[in-house]
Amino acid sequence: MRSPRALAWLFAALLVPLAGIGLVGLRAMALDLDGARARYVEQAATFARAVVEQLSVLAEGLPRDETALAWRASSSLELLEPAARPSTAESSADRGVRESVSTELDAFALAGREDDIDRRLAELAARADRPALAAWALGWIAARAERAGELELARASWLRIIEEFPQARDERGLRRSFAARAELARVDGAGLETLEKLHADALADRASIYDAATAAFATRVAEQIVARAPERATELEQAALDAARPLRFQAAWPAGISDWIARGAPGGTGLFVLPADPALAPGAASRVLVHAERQGEDWSGRALDLEALCSHALARSDPQGWNELGFAAALEDGSGRVLSGSAPSPEAPTAGERARDPLGEVLVRAHGTGFAAYESGERRRFLIVACLGAVALLAATAAAFATVRALQREARIAHEREQFVAAVTHELKSPIASIRLLAELLQNGDVDPGRVREFGARTVRESDRLGRLVDSVLRFARGQSAIDPAAMEELDLGELARSAIESVTPLARERGFELRLDAPQAVHVRGDRDALLGALAELVDNATKYGEPAAGVDVIVRRAGSSAELEVLDRGRGVRAAERERIFEPFHRLGDELVRERPGVGLGLALVRGVALAHGGTVTCEARDGGGSRFLLSLPSRTRA
Repeated sequence: MRSPRALAWLFAALLVPLAGIGLVGLRAMALDLDGARARYVEQAATFARAVVEQLSVLAEGLPRDETALAWRASSSLELLEPAARPSTAESSADRGVRESVSTELDAFALAGREDDIDRRLAELAARADRPALAAWALGWIAARAERAGELELARASWLRIIEEFPQARDERGLRRSFAARAELARVDGAGLETLEKLHADALADRASIYDAATAAFATRVAEQIVARAPERATELEQAALDAARPLRFQAAWPAGISDWIARGAPGGTGLFVLPADPALAPGAASRVLVHAERQGEDWSGRALDLEALCSHALARSDPQGWNELGFAAALEDGSGRVLSGSAPSPEAPTAGERARDPLGEVLVRAHGTGFAAYESGERRRFLIVACLGAVALLAATAAAFATVRALQREARIAHEREQFVAAVTHELKSPIASIRLLAELLQNGDVDPGRVREFGARTVRESDRLGRLVDSVLRFARGQSAIDPAAMEELDLGELARSAIESVTPLARERGFELRLDAPQAVHVRGDRDALLGALAELVDNATKYGEPAAGVDVIVRRAGSSAELEVLDRGRGVRAAERERIFEPFHRLGDELVRERPGVGLGLALVRGVALAHGGTVTCEARDGGGSRFLLSLPSRTRA
């Protein structure tokens, strides 16, 4: 059989040409893929330039559709459209009367004068000349009626607010009719259409982006709609943003747009920042592209969100054709935020093109979406070619490897067979020779009559030794480590250990060992008595073979959680870490079989492991602190009721 060094050189000689072929192939593939990436980048740049051209066209004349906001201003640069609505919040006079009445009603409430409260509210509710106060009083009446369980009166009061005082507003500027409609919808369990109409009316009623009360009311109504129809969330959010866009434009008009127009709108198109809506989208400022045209003394034009403009440019740059070629584009602002399109993956080849003024901050980043598939195909093609060139060499290597492994296996089996035969021969000769010698002495009468009993006892021991050896060989040959389920019974592991120690005690005393058992409590297992007894006896006998007689052997039985454990401890030479698992293999023993100091054929511990596995347990060997070995047999424990 070849030595490990010779086998290593053999495999190295086979792998060197394979490695050379692989390196050459990988280099060629890398060059090819670099060329493919360069071609992809060039095509992506063409796509990016097409999108930039479309952006320039759109910037010169904004789209005339619903996404563009039309505006109109007078010669004095007063914004006429979208027209700003005047604020109609509660007047200071109405506020003073309301606060005075509130104080009066609080006093009535403390005095328990409920009738006076109802009378005073009814008086105010009849004041058609003061709609804000009348609507406020009707709201109070409805709330008190609902608390009292008078729903008809509450409905009637809310309906009066809606029908008679639709424009009345509270101190925050919110129409009281909106609140009344919301209360009616709540009490009557109105459908989605009613809530949707209320939401749209509230969005349309905002006078400016600083009308937080109306915006907050619309948000609460939207939440009620989404609670019933979650799929409407995106649509409602977009509706709120669309409704706020004219208001944001009005807010941005005096902050820069009007000054730009006053200078003659240089270039005809300008980029401006729309202020964030503090109620709907805190902190979310956006940019708007404004196009201006002079009409006589007045001005008119359109405005379009930069995000919408980018979406228009992408849609009009033949994206379908580019998508079919495996390309896509993302339009980013100066901070890297994607305005439109899909962001590229980190490994995709990209090409960037910056838009021209006034959109100089927009970066068009085109990228190949099909490069991964192309790259995978090229790699697969290379691998196929490389594999065809190396298949013969690989086959030869595999054949050589298989042959070497087969030779190693045959050599190992032959060596183990030789060890087994030598060990069995040696072990059988020793007790047979002793029995024959003792028998001849007894037959010839050469034994002192006083020692006949001693010679007889030695003959019995040698016979027992021979019997155990033959029994071990037969048990292993028949595979009797498997347990018959019919032989399973409930056993006390401590009692089994005591019986095993008693069976080994005569031989242990002859070897000079003291056997000690520590089993403070009953530990029950379910198993085959004979099989377990044989396994425990083998563990104890093994300790007397390799331990130091002066230290003796300790056997400990205990319960550990759901397991029953038996430890056998000796103070011998121990077992090296590399051999602690192999000693449980059949026929495996340390050293040469014919010169070992201890008898045996290498089957005892293999049978112990077979018994442990058949009972659902384990057996291990570990080093013991201070020298020696620790054999641990662990079995499933049974707890008695």
